[in-house]
Amino acid sequence: MMTSTVISIKNLYKKYKLYSSRTDQLKEALLPFQKTCHKEFFALKDISLNIARGRTLGIIGKNGSGKSTLLQLICSILKPTSGSVSVTGKISALLELGGGFNLDMTGRENIMWMGLLMGIPSNDLKKKMPEIEEFSELGEFIDQPVKKYSTGMFLRLGFATAINVDPDILVIDEALSVGDAKFQHKCYQKFKYFQEQGKTILLVTHDSNLILKHCDQAILLDSGNLLEIGKPADVVNRYLDFLEGRHISQLPNTQDKKVISAGKADTENKEELKLKNFLSAPFQEDICHQRNGYNKNEYHQHSGKGKIFNYFLTSEDKEDISTIISGQTLNIYLKIFFFEPVSIPHFGFTIKTTEGIVVYGYNTSFSHTRFAPAKESEVWVFKFSQKLNLHQGDYFIDLGVDEGTGFDSIQSLDRRCSIIHLSVLEDKNFDGIVDLDTAFEKIEHGN
Repeated sequence: MMTSTVISIKNLYKKYKLYSSRTDQLKEALLPFQKTCHKEFFALKDISLNIARGRTLGIIGKNGSGKSTLLQLICSILKPTSGSVSVTGKISALLELGGGFNLDMTGRENIMWMGLLMGIPSNDLKKKMPEIEEFSELGEFIDQPVKKYSTGMFLRLGFATAINVDPDILVIDEALSVGDAKFQHKCYQKFKYFQEQGKTILLVTHDSNLILKHCDQAILLDSGNLLEIGKPADVVNRYLDFLEGRHISQLPNTQDKKVISAGKADTENKEELKLKNFLSAPFQEDICHQRNGYNKNEYHQHSGKGKIFNYFLTSEDKEDISTIISGQTLNIYLKIFFFEPVSIPHFGFTIKTTEGIVVYGYNTSFSHTRFAPAKESEVWVFKFSQKLNLHQGDYFIDLGVDEGTGFDSIQSLDRRCSIIHLSVLEDKNFDGIVDLDTAFEKIEHGN
């Protein structure tokens, strides 16, 4: 990866004049040589920083620390009071929802407008339009005035435009927090792609976990001062020192729990019938999209020898689920059709966060289990059972079928990445992602 500097910031200051009233502002404008009626506020104070090509830099700090001001100066939206900012390469930014959009223009017209502002020829942008439309998932709303858009639609349009103009530097300011879980997942997959391409990413967030997961360098701002720059873990630890206490997740409300646990007597026979129908149904075309929790943005890799054409999730007394309470056991059923003989089949699954971080993965090859060969045109049903001691939130599950004699010689036959979107509800508090079921006791001591 190249390490040349693409953003150079030297002795940067940004000062604002604060007035207690409109009258004071008017008085100072009309009587410039009289007593000043304002207070000086420095949003940034003597910031010097070099950002190398290919870095993913996390910028963290409390509200009012100067994070957004710094990004606006880098993007040339604001001018510095003193000091300098030098940027090499094409920069694309998503600083705020709807920022830079003309509310009376359609989404398509705004894409063209934003591209022209970035110096992209209209013919090139028209070629990229189908890709932008597909990523935004706006459908027919792409040709509606953006003043009719929800906040989520603003995000989709802005992010889809920002990443598909092929920038050298991508700047994101908190915007992804309003997206739904599936769209966030897709955005973070794009982050990973950009990182592999050696592009520079600046990410402003209050979420320290995002800094740890996605960034290779971080800075901490406080009251306009650059307090620390370094490894994400070190910077995050310093940031936590500034916060008053730690966030404790709230329990899911009673209504949420009823979605999981109520109505057993009325639905038991119906739910059992669903599973029986799943198990007995013959091979047919891919019907995974009919399952609850199916993610249409899955990534599918297959060799043609075998195919996962259906799956089914159960937990406790519930079937075909898309939500589960933390601590319950999740049963994952895979239904596979083998187009060709497979001498040593193996099966696996992976659970990931919305950012793509693997929480846990398992493959039957890990245990050196050897199944009988699969014959041509056979349908197999395979089941995993896994206790989910996960924090409340949204997760994605990969499913896979492999062939091979061991972990080092496995070949993928069918891999369905992020095919399942599962929401985990929580019934107890803990920090982190996984509940390790800590035990504790007070040990008596002698006199």
